Amino acid sequence: MPIHYQERDAAFIDYHPWRILESPKYFIRGPQLDPEDLGRGNYFSLVGAAETVGVHAQEPYGAILAKRLNIPCLNLGKGGAGVAFFSRPEMGEIVARVNRGRFLILTFMSGRQTGNSLIRPIDGTCQCLYQGEEMAVERAWALITDAHWHDRELLTRLVREVREGYAGEYAGFLALVRVPVILFYFSQRQPRYDINWQKKHRSSLWSQFPQFVNDDVVGEVLAAAAGRVSYAECVSHRGIPYVLRDASGRVIPIWYGEEHGFRSRQSYYPSPEMHQDAAAALEPLCRGILGAG
Repeated sequence: MPIHYQERDAAFIDYHPWRILESPKYFIRGPQLDPEDLGRGNYFSLVGAAETVGVHAQEPYGAILAKRLNIPCLNLGKGGAGVAFFSRPEMGEIVARVNRGRFLILTFMSGRQTGNSLIRPIDGTCQCLYQGEEMAVERAWALITDAHWHDRELLTRLVREVREGYAGEYAGFLALVRVPVILFYFSQRQPRYDINWQKKHRSSLWSQFPQFVNDDVVGEVLAAAAGRVSYAECVSHRGIPYVLRDASGRVIPIWYGEEHGFRSRQSYYPSPEMHQDAAAALEPLCRGILGAG
């Protein structure tokens, strides 16, 4: 997980980050697993982005499942990551940890981190190259939207390129995994969505998290991994929006950067109630895998 989550949110939550890799330095959300459990492969793994880390959630869906299944959870989520981040050679030990465990829950992450003919992503993160300049993908898509909103054919093609590349990235990562996989769609919206041409904004092209992912993308990823994966879906907005409070109930405003400023009310990251719904959607499949194992 990006260590800045702990620094930013320290007033109301402790993510118990621990370093699982020395080189490159890679911190994940705790609690830290017992070395004996790690050595025996007595755990299940999560790979995803902020929704998997459980930003703002005292008990994310992985921790809820760990209690219900009585098996530790290795939460490998990294906020702002796309699946290509985990396929890089330097993440080989992370994939090895996944393959030592009992099974993997892999979320459909954002498609923002996937490139197209105008944007070149950097290591599956939220940074990219656009017109020769390194910048955040949000800025690149804002510039594209401002410059080309009149050209629906171009924008539609760019979205299609992202979706095709995204499906290919998932196929590439799944080819590295040797344990049972649950592909997990976790969002406030249904997979199907249409571009909103009425509102000139980057979000009109990519919708809510997981950005750019629609039912065709989900179907393509599942078809490419036919027979090798299970599928779970949780579409919920229960508890949205929520207010950030410390243990005493005091409202805590958090700085989210220049674009968003201070906020104590959130609707982007999954709420605690959504994490409960996610665990309920996943639990039957997890028990089935453990029982079959």
